[in-house]
Amino acid sequence: MDELEEDGLDADLFTALDGIEDAVKDRKKELKGKPEPHKEDQTFEEQRHEETTTEPKKTGAYVPPHLRAKKSTTAEEERAQKLSKIRGLVNKLSEGNIELITAEIVALLGDDDQSIVDGYAREFVGSAIGNPNISLTLLGTYCAHMVAITMISGGRPLARVMELIGAFVRENLPAVSDETSGSIKAQVSNCCKVIALVFTFGAVSPNVVIDLIRFIFTPNDMHRLDLVLVVLRFAGRKLRKDNLQDFSEILDVLTDDSAVTGEPSGKYQFLLGELENLKNNKVNFTALSHFEANFGWLKSSSLLRGRGTPEDSLLQVPVNIFDLEQVERLKDTPVVARCERLSRGEGQQRIQG
Repeated sequence: MDELEEDGLDADLFTALDGIEDAVKDRKKELKGKPEPHKEDQTFEEQRHEETTTEPKKTGAYVPPHLRAKKSTTAEEERAQKLSKIRGLVNKLSEGNIELITAEIVALLGDDDQSIVDGYAREFVGSAIGNPNISLTLLGTYCAHMVAITMISGGRPLARVMELIGAFVRENLPAVSDETSGSIKAQVSNCCKVIALVFTFGAVSPNVVIDLIRFIFTPNDMHRLDLVLVVLRFAGRKLRKDNLQDFSEILDVLTDDSAVTGEPSGKYQFLLGELENLKNNKVNFTALSHFEANFGWLKSSSLLRGRGTPEDSLLQVPVNIFDLEQVERLKDTPVVARCERLSRGEGQQRIQG
């Protein structure tokens, strides 16, 4: 120190410098925290989390490529995400969550994208018809859900479902003529039930049911008569009430063409007895008791408040969806033009003609 003083450096200067150094050390202690790790010391997940949670500067800032890609999600990816959500929702549908699931699907259908409508219709058909062991309660829930979708989103989803069902029945009905038809007959039976229930709930025109019965029925075929009676168990009450003449004519044809020479088998005899009871108005349609909750929901659902009744959203189907020639002739016509000619009443004219 004496030597430094001899060189002209005052001792007070060193004291001041020591004070500054101590102050800097104290400040560092106050600000001391967890040191930021070097990038090379971070795991991949830590780096990814840091990158995805860091917001880029708003104006004139450099946006890393991975964030740019995140912002520019393509329409195809968005569509795939929607279809994936629809698939999950349709598969989870039950009587307990029908209100919530229907509301979410309505939102996903809101963009009026035909590919989304088509995807939804395929998921619906796969779930409601593809399972040969589906319970009547769950099947009724699917049908009530479809009616609600029609009342809120219009007839395009239901029209597409009708097209898909028509194609399935046309393709698979020939296999339903013997005891080996197994699950195919069960799936065709599900098609019959869906059409009959959507009609009974009030969302589709009666000619679809009548076309189905005419397409299915083959004289003296027990398996075909069984399917016809499936349709009538679920649609007969409304047909008899709203379309008595058509209902009576159908029963006359079925009765006349189902007569057999000799003694019919036990099951066939039972089916003929049921047919006779229908003709003589001795059937009370007890099968519909399975769907009282569905009728109630369609009347009381908050989603449907102010939307009238299902009949107010009735989907007219002037095309015979089981007639391949008609379908092929109109295959390039948009679904709505084929199936939603509400103002012309063509469906009713075809029934009477």
